[in-house]
Amino acid sequence: MTKDEIEKVVDELIVRLPIGKGFPLSYELSVYFISITSNLDLNKDKTHIIEDVSDFMIENEYIKHRPNDIEDFLEQKGIDAKNEGGHFKYLESLKSKREYWLTKYQMIYLILFIGFSSFGVYKYFSDKKLKFEYETLKSDFENLTSKYDSVTKQRRIPLKQIPDDSLQTKN
Repeated sequence: MTKDEIEKVVDELIVRLPIGKGFPLSYELSVYFISITSNLDLNKDKTHIIEDVSDFMIENEYIKHRPNDIEDFLEQKGIDAKNEGGHFKYLESLKSKREYWLTKYQMIYLILFIGFSSFGVYKYFSDKKLKFEYETLKSDFENLTSKYDSVTKQRRIPLKQIPDDSLQTKN
């Protein structure tokens, strides 16, 4: 068996093993192979699966080698691997997790701070432009009202009537 196949067997087997009780590894392997409907007979095994799996589990300190005992027990690493959900998940949990400079809440606060501060800066400069436009409109309005007032004053002065004016209507 290749190392990948052995790791796959150990990954699925370690979840089935009991914690705190002794178990014969060969029996647990035979139950495992029966459950996956394998035609492999471990008593006539010529590929030495039992030895390979046992060596792999001893090497990774999932079980401890006891030459005089028939039963094996899970060691602390084996219990941890079982609790994690298998060999591969245990190895994944051992990898260091990526640490960030800021926590999740600090990131949220930073994003909100940047958003609101940029909105404030926009409002500040936008208001200056609006104030400038307001001032120009106000001066234009004052100019136009003064021109309008001068035109209305000229209109109020009665025009001198010329007696021979042909444009005026006769009563």
